[in-house]
Amino acid sequence: MEFKSLNQIFENRIFRIPDYQRGYAWRSDVEVLDFWNDLLNLHNRQFHFTGSLTLQEITGNELENSLHYDKWICDDLDYKAWSVIDGQQRLTTAIILLQSIHDFLSKCRPEDYFMNSLVSEAIKNIQNKFIIGVR
Repeated sequence: MEFKSLNQIFENRIFRIPDYQRGYAWRSDVEVLDFWNDLLNLHNRQFHFTGSLTLQEITGNELENSLHYDKWICDDLDYKAWSVIDGQQRLTTAIILLQSIHDFLSKCRPEDYFMNSLVSEAIKNIQNKFIIGVR
């Protein structure tokens, strides 16, 4: 087993949750709170182990059929498409957290930033790495 960071997991990849998977079911008072508390309890330079992910690359006809309007991401940006077989709740929660951080920082006025350039860079990094804009 190889441990990877979210940066490595999202490196040139787009994820799809197959139809047979259950919908997002983490409740804020149980699983999400546990996830958040785990993150808060990390000390400097520690990593959070969220569990394992099982991914399967989407190729060939399946790629054409499953991506529909998002196929341009694979074609134009040279991304690979992957199905999330296991770990979709954890992966989705991490993305929701990153989106929330991005949204919060984007709404702050530059004069509110504690370290203006670092916050601006964080916004750009989250946007570029984890959030793909629509064409």
